Amino acid sequence: MFKSTFALCLAVSIAAGCGGATSTQPVEKSNPLTKAPVPAPTPAILAGSTWLWENFLIAFRDGKAALVRGPAVVSSYPDGLDATYALKDGAVEVQALDEVRNGTYDGQKLVIENEPAVRVDPCSVSGTSIAAKVLFVDPYGNIVTNIFEADLQKGGMTAAAMLNIKIGDKTLSAPLVKNYADVAEGAYLARTQSMGLVELAINWGKGPKTRIADTLQASVNTPVVITRAG
Repeated sequence: MFKSTFALCLAVSIAAGCGGATSTQPVEKSNPLTKAPVPAPTPAILAGSTWLWENFLIAFRDGKAALVRGPAVVSSYPDGLDATYALKDGAVEVQALDEVRNGTYDGQKLVIENEPAVRVDPCSVSGTSIAAKVLFVDPYGNIVTNIFEADLQKGGMTAAAMLNIKIGDKTLSAPLVKNYADVAEGAYLARTQSMGLVELAINWGKGPKTRIADTLQASVNTPVVITRAG
């Protein structure tokens, strides 16, 4: 009786313990082919990642802090709206002011209120050159990239600087400005939009033949390279 009880206890001790208490330690399984231990899965984390969700850009920071930017908040919070978030067992909760949004994150895909979010991969800055891509095309046909204002500064591109821009196999030059009206009607421009991302546009380019995305045949993930002229 003792031997059979001991054998049974030994068999389940990793999962539950001899006294029936549930273990709080992750179980390290072994590969049945190599017998090598397989480490427990790493918990999913959001800290340090930035996501595009609907018309908002959400930057998740360490701890429970987040920053929300977008056209709906830029007038009252030009530098972004402080928010908090919680992630537990794949469930996500984001709160800004009195608004709460719930979703899921499995380590790869983030879904908030049943709408999938798009991860914003960082661009690459090398000297005075930035390698990036088209993140999305807005309703006016403007090209929004995954370049932030801080990336421009790192590349030595300041206000009023002339930029050489390559989008796919098309090239152009444009000034870095604050407002569309800083250039002549029909001229190319680069500026930081309400989410803090760099967009490329044509002033008053709203028609199908004058929208920059149409004229340059650019779409999501089209490569973008920006260098400082001169």
